[in-house]
Amino acid sequence: MINNGRFNILPTSGNAALGTGSPWDLVPGQIGFFSPVSNTAITTKAEADKDGFYIAVGIDTTGDGNTNNIRRSYRTIFPKDFVAFTQKCYQEFVPKIIRITDAVIEFDTDYLVKLNLENPVLNNVDNNMDYIVEFLSYTTERQVGSATSPDIEAMYQSFLDQAANNTKINDFVTLELLDPASGTVIPDLTAWVAANAGDAPDMRFTINKPILKPVMNALYNYNNPREIDVNVYCTKGFESNATVTIVQEMLYESMNTEEIQELERVAGGWDGNPGINRVIAAGQKEINYLSVKGENYNLLSLHYRYVSESAKIYENDMYVMIAIPDTASPVTAPAVVAMLGTLLTDSTTGLEATSC
Repeated sequence: MINNGRFNILPTSGNAALGTGSPWDLVPGQIGFFSPVSNTAITTKAEADKDGFYIAVGIDTTGDGNTNNIRRSYRTIFPKDFVAFTQKCYQEFVPKIIRITDAVIEFDTDYLVKLNLENPVLNNVDNNMDYIVEFLSYTTERQVGSATSPDIEAMYQSFLDQAANNTKINDFVTLELLDPASGTVIPDLTAWVAANAGDAPDMRFTINKPILKPVMNALYNYNNPREIDVNVYCTKGFESNATVTIVQEMLYESMNTEEIQELERVAGGWDGNPGINRVIAAGQKEINYLSVKGENYNLLSLHYRYVSESAKIYENDMYVMIAIPDTASPVTAPAVVAMLGTLLTDSTTGLEATSC
């Protein structure tokens, strides 16, 4: 029988070589592989086959620069219980950019632009319904004293104001007006409309990451994926005379600090950091994060099994995730991959891993 899995996460720092000696010889943020019998560093598969091993990272809880605690993998890891090794590299966020071009604005016409917001977590909460924002709406009229052009300036200024004041999307959707010929942002709408009588500016939507809102020292509105994808539709008034183009697709960020800290919060339900309920609320114990704000990480994950017996034989899925800062000249990551290959496999090539 296989029980539900549990995991721990070990964020490192300092881009250091593997620890030697005992876990208490680690510097804060340094990682090492140790025997559960002698509590000294191991380096061979023969040692791992005999006694197993655990992985630990040094922690400084007093601020004096010395290790006085450790965070370690669950149970003892034996090569025979090894299941899988995976690696996930840091991926930088790339915003989505959408542009509306070729619009023709006419008298006494209703214009409407809709935004469709898509996020698997949010859509599921909302019973899988799409988030539709009737975002930009305006009914054009003739400008005072003009018989030739509708109120283009008022219309597009209204669009800018609606974008800035829509609380559902204004922390991650940016609307800009562009000159169709040059593609540059229009700094003065009044002057541009006066110089381009009857023409309509292009609209550019840039879809960024929503702002995360901390409660205590956790992020109550964190979702994975964090990003909200947006599709833009020209409806009333624009149906036959405007073109919507995706200039750049969104590339979701992964393995940033927020994602690692959320993994620490979930894993903390098994080791009292913050506690079994993983509650984010006033009065709840704050989380002792090892990951560093603003750092980006590469994640190495080891899946193994711990077998126990109580009337039946239970196979317990265990995972240890090692979060290593993404650096230009990595030392820790190759050393960890090489050591895992030595301890877990008989292959001379070790574990398959990519270079992040």
